Amino acid sequence: MRDLSAHDKHELQRLQKDMEAKKNDMAALARNNEKLTAQVSELEQMISDLQEQVDAALGAEEMVETLTDRNLNLEERVSELLETVADLEAINDMNDQLQENARELELELREELDMANGRIREVLREREAANEIIVDQDTTIKKFRELVQKQQEQNLDLRHSLEKETNKPIATPSDIIDFKKMFTETKAHSKAIDMELRRLEVAQANQHVSYLSQYMPDNFMTRGGDHDAVLTLLFVARMVWKADIVVGAVRDKYPLPGTIDRNAVLKSHAVEQYAFSSRLLQLLYTLQALLHQYQQVLNSCSVEVFLKLGTLYPEMVSHERNVDFYVDLLRKDQLDENIPMDSLEKTVSYFLNIYQVHLVGEKLDQSLYLTDVNRVLSSATDAISTYSAAVLAMRHPQHETHDVSLVYRDALSISKEIQTAVKRIKRRMPQDGSVGPLSYPQDIQDSLSSAMNHMNNAARVVRQVSKACLQQTSLLSDAENGVIGDKLKELTHQATDLIYGGEDLGPESLKLSAQRTLNDVSRIANALEKGEYDFDGTVEEKPIQPVFLRAQTRKNEMKDTEHLKYKLENKEQDIKDFKLNVKQKNEELSEMTVRRDLAEKKLSTATRDADLTIEKLQRKLDDALMMLRRKEKEYDETMDHLQSDIESLETEKGELREKLKAMNKKKIYEAISSSLPGGVSPSSPTTPSGSGQLPSVSGGIVRDSPMLLQQIQDLRTALSHATASSHYATAERMKRQLAALKPLKVHKLGMAGEEKRDSEKDESEALTTIDQINALTRRASLIQKELNTLITGIEVVDLSKRKPGTLPSTDSSSPAFHLVNHNNKINNLRSQIQMLQDEIVRLVAASKPGGSVCTNFTIFPTPQLAKVMDEKDLTRIGRVTFPGSGSTTAMSDPVRVVLQPEHLAKLHLCLLK
Repeated sequence: MRDLSAHDKHELQRLQKDMEAKKNDMAALARNNEKLTAQVSELEQMISDLQEQVDAALGAEEMVETLTDRNLNLEERVSELLETVADLEAINDMNDQLQENARELELELREELDMANGRIREVLREREAANEIIVDQDTTIKKFRELVQKQQEQNLDLRHSLEKETNKPIATPSDIIDFKKMFTETKAHSKAIDMELRRLEVAQANQHVSYLSQYMPDNFMTRGGDHDAVLTLLFVARMVWKADIVVGAVRDKYPLPGTIDRNAVLKSHAVEQYAFSSRLLQLLYTLQALLHQYQQVLNSCSVEVFLKLGTLYPEMVSHERNVDFYVDLLRKDQLDENIPMDSLEKTVSYFLNIYQVHLVGEKLDQSLYLTDVNRVLSSATDAISTYSAAVLAMRHPQHETHDVSLVYRDALSISKEIQTAVKRIKRRMPQDGSVGPLSYPQDIQDSLSSAMNHMNNAARVVRQVSKACLQQTSLLSDAENGVIGDKLKELTHQATDLIYGGEDLGPESLKLSAQRTLNDVSRIANALEKGEYDFDGTVEEKPIQPVFLRAQTRKNEMKDTEHLKYKLENKEQDIKDFKLNVKQKNEELSEMTVRRDLAEKKLSTATRDADLTIEKLQRKLDDALMMLRRKEKEYDETMDHLQSDIESLETEKGELREKLKAMNKKKIYEAISSSLPGGVSPSSPTTPSGSGQLPSVSGGIVRDSPMLLQQIQDLRTALSHATASSHYATAERMKRQLAALKPLKVHKLGMAGEEKRDSEKDESEALTTIDQINALTRRASLIQKELNTLITGIEVVDLSKRKPGTLPSTDSSSPAFHLVNHNNKINNLRSQIQMLQDEIVRLVAASKPGGSVCTNFTIFPTPQLAKVMDEKDLTRIGRVTFPGSGSTTAMSDPVRVVLQPEHLAKLHLCLLK
């Protein structure tokens, strides 16, 4: 072993010297490589400098090309300007013709307008006369119908009496004239004819407008232009008219209920219908108040504001469908308390926001605004009173003194006081223009707006609470008890949170809104009664409507086209000056052409010099690359030679290891032969001979000695331990030597991409497996949580609300239903657990090599893996016996040790050591 160790050290020193020599060579090659890299960088710098010189030379050519392009562009621009002049002259002629046609058309339209106004006045007079005649005829027809009805009844009575006296049937007249039916058909026929005539007039008017629109310029019909502004003006008036139609129909449709008690609220719809109509009237009056303000602004604002509102027409017209929805329901007689009002509330809020953003500083008609607010507050108090009375009727009788009950009772009383104040304001309002308009300061106007807002919020709150109380009452088993005070307070809190938002104060918000409104309205009523807002005699000049101002502006713009002729003459002089400038530019261009030729000559000379220099540098670069490749080839050959030396050393090391094993065996055999008692002959079976054979023992006593057999057994065990230790030491030494060597550069050829793809695939499969394990873990946790909840959350069926001997009203409240529901939950958990177990088995099978079978639809575990996973008993794979276990003192039951595969591998390695 010492000789081998010395030999190995000598070989190692020699290899280290060779490695140092190779490292020196590598350092020299690296220095040469750095020098060559520096030379290459210098050559690249020279190439870049030469390239900049070439670019500078090309810049002159680009400048010449740019000037040529500019010249061509100027020529094209001159031609375009000439064409433009011709087009403008043609347009001027056409404009003159259009102006003459417009003057003639204006005269014709004025004549038609005068004739139409005359016809309208005649039609109005005829209509008034016809209305008087119709009233007289309706009265006469009504009396005649009553008389005919009486005569027919008397005639029938006489016929019946005559039949009884004569006992003979008397033939009735063939047909009785039904005058009512005849008049109805005649009236319907005349109405149909009138409708056809009205339809014809509407079609003619639309066609007339379309013809007139063709005479207008294109910018008049653009989006957000004058046309949209005119449509906005018509839209506001149309919305007011439609709101009036709905108000007139709803106002008298649902009368005020006589009494509002529990039976009226729960067993009839009169209270709910009246409350719905009051709330709908409140929203419609609010919308009319806003639209009246829009009308006032559109008739008195500036042209800029008028056009700004015109840009909002596409947004406004989309809200007309919300009002048309109620008009259609009214036409079909389907407008009832079940119709939602959310769309109308959105429309009101939209117009209110638009007014606050764009029109808040405009002047409005204060008398009309006060009248509109008066109507809004009147309908709002009706709605609040009705809803509050309904809530109090649905309240529990024993909770009359609850805080919330007092709030609703106060709201009801405050609503009545507001109604009284509104009537006082209505009595003091100017009627039929007998006195001048009212005039009040801005703070009163703000108070009126805030009063509408407060009453709107209060009406929304009580309506929301009334609906919730009605739902709660329908859910109660005993409807006579009603909603308790705490529940009513909770519902009120929810409604106020929804309506008031961040300004919510609970049920007090409702009372506070009503109280603020009462204070404002009472203050205004007192001021009106004292005459503080009466007309002071100041007559304000009525402003011109912006639509007329804009029309006058349009006419002036059309007149301005006459001045285009003089402008065109000036343009001709400018064109002449421009031609002179073009001639000067041509002369400058000829000079630049000469300069370009000189620059091209210089550029060609510099290009030839640069090409020669580039060729020289390219040759030097090629030589340097050739030298670099040669050095790399020599380096590769050196590395191959070193690799072959390393392989030969490994071979010698293996041969030496074999010789060492043989020497160890020989020494062990010699030690065994020398330790035998009595001596052993050269041919003894315990001593190895030169030929490697074991001769027989000299005597039978030595061969059958138990001590000798035990010693042989011990020596064999020692031999095996020594061999294992030698192998382990050799492996560790080789491992250290290999770790000390520099890593070899192995060029991966064809399999590099496949190995990379395989590694990426393995990484993706590992990540997918981790994600699946995490998902299964989360599912197992959720199932365990549901199971614990099901075990700990046992519910007892409440039978206290049922009377003895009565069946439950629904199956969901029966005990059997609760039992079936509980069993369904247990079965559902079992199925989820079974599915989770199946997925875990499939994941384990897929993660074990060879443990799964892949098919087109899914992955199944192999029969061997399934059998192993289903085994419950442990399998014995080995037994370890310690020395002394054969004696009687050490006899005991075997100790069973359960090992995992990695633990078994560690135990096996320890035993080998």
